[in-house]
Amino acid sequence: MLPTLFRALVAIVLAAVASASAQEALTSIKSLRDLTSTQAAQRRVVEVEATVTYAMLPSGFFIHDQGEGVYVSIPTVIQSNMVLHASDRVRLKAMTDPGEYFPRLLCLSLTNEGSVVLPQATPVTPENLFSPELDCQWVKVTGDIVSAEIDPIDQLVMTLELYGWTFKVVMQASEANVRDVQALMMRQVTFEGVAATVFNQQRQTTGRFFYVPSLKYIQAMDEHQGTNAPVSLAVGDLLRTDTASASMVRVGGIVTYVAKNELCLRGEGGSLRVLLAGGKTNQLGDHVEVVGYATIAPFRPVLRAREVITLRSGEPPEPVDMVTAMTNLPSLQAELVKVANAVYLGAQENPEGVVMHCQVQNHFFEVILPKPFSLPAKLVPGCAINMVGTCELTTTHALALPASVDGFRLHLTSPRDLIILSRPSWWTPQRSLTVLAVAVGFGILGMGWILSLRRRVAAQTKIIGGQIQREATLQERQRIARELHDSIEQEMGGVAIQISNARRRLSQDPTQADSALTLAQEMIRHCRSEARTSIRDLRSVALEQGGLPRAIRELLAPAATEANIQLTLSEQGSVARLDARLESNLFRVAQEAVTNAIHHAFPSKIEITVDYGPDFVTLSVQDDGCGFDAASAPPRGHFGLLGMQERANQQHSRLIIESRPGAGTKVSLRTPTSSDSNRGPKESYS
Repeated sequence: MLPTLFRALVAIVLAAVASASAQEALTSIKSLRDLTSTQAAQRRVVEVEATVTYAMLPSGFFIHDQGEGVYVSIPTVIQSNMVLHASDRVRLKAMTDPGEYFPRLLCLSLTNEGSVVLPQATPVTPENLFSPELDCQWVKVTGDIVSAEIDPIDQLVMTLELYGWTFKVVMQASEANVRDVQALMMRQVTFEGVAATVFNQQRQTTGRFFYVPSLKYIQAMDEHQGTNAPVSLAVGDLLRTDTASASMVRVGGIVTYVAKNELCLRGEGGSLRVLLAGGKTNQLGDHVEVVGYATIAPFRPVLRAREVITLRSGEPPEPVDMVTAMTNLPSLQAELVKVANAVYLGAQENPEGVVMHCQVQNHFFEVILPKPFSLPAKLVPGCAINMVGTCELTTTHALALPASVDGFRLHLTSPRDLIILSRPSWWTPQRSLTVLAVAVGFGILGMGWILSLRRRVAAQTKIIGGQIQREATLQERQRIARELHDSIEQEMGGVAIQISNARRRLSQDPTQADSALTLAQEMIRHCRSEARTSIRDLRSVALEQGGLPRAIRELLAPAATEANIQLTLSEQGSVARLDARLESNLFRVAQEAVTNAIHHAFPSKIEITVDYGPDFVTLSVQDDGCGFDAASAPPRGHFGLLGMQERANQQHSRLIIESRPGAGTKVSLRTPTSSDSNRGPKESYS
C-alpha cells in the first residue's frame, strides 16, 4: 500500500509542476513574498539559490536570499536522508503555497552547494519588532537572557527581555547547549537568528519568538557589573532597599522541592523558588549554595540561578503545619508545608500533571502532582488524606499584594507525599440520591398499584353491592310476602268467608246476616290496621338505623302523646342491637300492645321495659287502663292478641298476658337472642 501512496503523491506533484510550467518560474524570494495567498495557491514554480538560516528537519527549513527570508516545507515523500545546517547554500526547485501566515514554498528538489557565510542580519528595533514583514527574516537582536529551560520536545527555550517585552529564543537542545547557556543567565547578549511569528487562524499576529541555530550565534556583551564576586545574602535579604537586582548573589539553604528546571530551598528568613537552566538535578534534603540573580515575582523574589553548588546531602527539613500557619499566609510562599486531615474532592489532568481538588476546614485548594506520576488507585472522592508539599500562594485580586492573598496551591514531588487516612462511607451523597431516587420510583409504582387496586376494589365493591342490594331486595320481597300471607291474606280470606255467610243468611235470617257483616267489617278494619302497620314498618328508618328503643320512642310515643297518655321506656341490662327480624317482631308486639291499650283500655300511662339478658331479651308493656278478663276468649272481630301470639311463636318466644277488669294490663314477651329463632316456630307458648 505504501508504494501505491508514494506513486500517487509523486503523480500529484508532477501534475502540479506540469500545470505550472506554462507560467514563468519565480527566481527570487522577494517575488514569492509579494504574492497574495490566492496567487500563492496557484502552485507557481520557484527556482532559487539561497542560504539556509535554520533547519527544522525533517519537516522544513528557513532560507534567505537578497535580503528576504521564507520557510520551506518538505513533503513527506522526499524527507528521507536530507541533511542541512545553517549557512548551507542550496539550489532549490519548489512550488508556491499560501501557507498559514506568509506564503511559503513546497520543496520539489534540492542541491546542497556547500557552506557559505550567512547574510547580513536585519537589526530588530522597537519600530519593526512586531512588523509582519519581519517574519522569516534573518535578524540581529540585543537583549537580556533571564532564564532557560528544556521544553517537552527537547528544545532549549531561553527567555529574553527586550524593550520591556519578554520573548522566547529557541534552539536545538544538546548537552553542550544546556551546559553553556548557564553562563548567559542575567547577561546582555547579541544574537542572530530567524524571526518567527505566533498567529491565529485569521492570520493575525499574536506574538513573536526567535530561532537561533546554536550558541555560537549568541555573543555576551561586556561582563555584567555584578558578576565579579557574588554577595552572600540570606533568603530574607533579597531585593531589599540595600541590595540591587543587578548584583550577583549567593544564597544557601536546604532543598525542599525538585522539579524540571526549578527547585525550592529553605534558608535563613524563609523559603525561595530557584529557576534553573537545566543540568545537574539535586535531591530533597541537599544543602546547597545557589549563585544567581534575584528578580521580582508575586509575594516573594525568585532566584535565577547561574550555578548550584551541592555542599552535602541530608534529610528534608520539618514541614510547617499549614492549618496553624494560615493566620500568616504571605510568609508561606515556596515553603515546605504539611496539610493534615484534608478531604479529597476529585481530580483532573492538565499539562502540568494531575490537579487534585481538596478541602481543609473551610479552605478549598489545589494540589499538583507532576507528570509522569499518577494518583493512587485507592484514592477516591471523600478520602481523608495527609499531604506534604511546597506552598504556592494565589490571589483573585488584580494587584498581588501580601494583603490580597486569599488562597494557595500545593506542589507534591511524588505520590509518596500523600497518605490516605480513611476512605469515605459507602453512603456518599451520590449513592444516597440514587437510593432515594429508587425509593421514590418504587413509591410511585406502589402508589400507582394501590390506586389501580383501589379502582379494582371499588369496581368489585360496586358489583358486590349490587348483588347484595338485589339479594336484600329479594329477601325483603319474600319477607313482605310472608307478612301479607300471615296477616292480610288470611284475614281477607276470613272476610270473604263472613261475607259469603252473610249472603247465604240474608234471605233466611237477616239478624244473623247482619252479625256476619259486622264481623266482616271489624275484620276489614283490622286488616287495614295491619296494612298500615306493615307500611310503617317498611318505611321505618328508626328501627333500621337506631334499633328497638329508638323506634319505640319515635313511632309509639307520638301516638300515646296524641291520646293524652304518658308513655315511658326503660332499658335494662347491656343494650345491644338484635337480629333484624327479632327487633321487627318485638317492635310489632309492642306496637300492638300500645295500640290496644290506647283504643280499648283508656289508660293514663303506659310503661314499656326492654330487659337485655345474655341469652334472652324480655319486652313488657304495662298500662293502668280498664283491663279485661285474660282467661276469656277475645271478642269477635279483635285479632290483636292472636297476631302477638303468632309472632311469639315465630321467635320461639313465650307471650304472657296478665289483666283483669279495673287493674290494667301487662303484656310480656320473653324471646331467645340466638339466630335459631329465625328458623320458624318449634313450639307455642300460651
